[in-house]
Amino acid sequence: MEEPQQQPDSPKAASPAELMAARREARRKRILENSNNRLTKITGREHNEPATEDSTMQPPEVIYPDPEDERDVYQQPELSPFGPPGAMGFPPVAGAANGDIFSLLNTLSQAQPNGFPGGMPFDTPAGAGASRAPVPETRLVKFLRTKIHIALLAIVVYLLFATGQHHWIGGSVFVLLLGWETVEMLLLKTYEPQASFLDVVFLLGGISKRYSQFILKMTQTINKVLKDVAFFVFFFVATHLLWSRFALGIDFSYVLGYDQLNAPITS
Repeated sequence: MEEPQQQPDSPKAASPAELMAARREARRKRILENSNNRLTKITGREHNEPATEDSTMQPPEVIYPDPEDERDVYQQPELSPFGPPGAMGFPPVAGAANGDIFSLLNTLSQAQPNGFPGGMPFDTPAGAGASRAPVPETRLVKFLRTKIHIALLAIVVYLLFATGQHHWIGGSVFVLLLGWETVEMLLLKTYEPQASFLDVVFLLGGISKRYSQFILKMTQTINKVLKDVAFFVFFFVATHLLWSRFALGIDFSYVLGYDQLNAPITS
């Protein structure tokens, strides 16, 4: 009598609890793999520890050295009066002939204690006079700024001409004025060049301090002399009008040249 053949056991269907546990285990493995990948990117070492490793074990402490200090240290190069703009201490940049604007501003901020009004950081013998102390605010300086002395000088010069004593001043109107300007700048030393927009122009143009100081002093001196000449001429003409009207009794129309003193003879 034949025995019945045994049928192979069919796989049992997984219970919902087992499916949930399998999903949870797969999710845990993915989280561990992602964490290892992140640690590998951060530390530069492989972190492929097996999942069965004891989680209570502490990894060995690794002491990494401090990063090197890579800050740029500004070094002032030697100044060449005939060198290119790059020799002024500003790094050349493509598309900018005068260097990087940030390096320029950094140089200007570092150069303020050197005494140059425009902020140029170079110390040359020709520019040593620019770093001296400013002229103190004395009464003489305040008086000279009012230009009252120029008005008095113009009145005195006109009175010398009006009274026929102009030979005392060489017969020239501007002799006393030019003499006073020379005394004020050389002897009294009350005139000091002031910072102006030309300082920035010369700095951006790459002109050395030696030549920029000379040009600034010349232009500002000429400007001051021309202002004093304008004051002098104004009060000289005003004195002439007042003297002609009140001292000589001449009408203003004749003084200003609107008519002739002698009427033309008509036939």
